[in-house]
Amino acid sequence: MSAIWATLPMLMLLKELLLAATGARQKCNLYLEETKKKAEAERSDRKRNDVTDQIEELKKKARLQQDISVLDTSADTLLTKTN
Repeated sequence: MSAIWATLPMLMLLKELLLAATGARQKCNLYLEETKKKAEAERSDRKRNDVTDQIEELKKKARLQQDISVLDTSADTLLTKTN
């Protein structure tokens, strides 16, 4: 009977260690999940910014093309007037 009483503190300590390990594992999993979500959000933001940059670049090219067209038309008009 005394052997049972001698192991009781060890069992209580084991229970505390198991609880501590469970809590630590949960914290670790939560941290990993948050890190993963943060990385996904950053990737999404970068992708959105890249698309926005591409759109702006296309708009600039379109404006330049329009300016070139207007200049060509003006040059043709001036050339016909001088002849």
